[in-house]
Amino acid sequence: MDRKMIVHDVSQALLKKEFSSLGPLAERHGSWEIIFCRKSDGLDRLISLGFTGAELEIRIGADDGQKFVSQRFLTILALSDDCNPRIRNFLLFALLDCAVDTTMAFTALDLNQTHQEVVSDRS
Repeated sequence: MDRKMIVHDVSQALLKKEFSSLGPLAERHGSWEIIFCRKSDGLDRLISLGFTGAELEIRIGADDGQKFVSQRFLTILALSDDCNPRIRNFLLFALLDCAVDTTMAFTALDLNQTHQEVVSDRS
């Protein structure tokens, strides 16, 4: 699986949906991650991709600067080079569309954690 090609293709697809990257693909917490954001209705709507070996995790969330929601959308366990690229891309982009729709459906009522709670949990 070529991470950079998938990130490039996903970036192009999300750009068409008015998301932009918050930074380059980078190693974080033992995996390679990239985060995309779209501001809408007073919320930052977030989609992140995390790569570990042949595994891809998509997380979604929303944030208003004080409260947020973050959840695993799905994990794809077999993004190996043995997989037919056309089938892999079809499935990936169908799932990405679902992730975008779910992310855009978040409202302020869905934001159930505060940034302060997360910092307190780490202490």
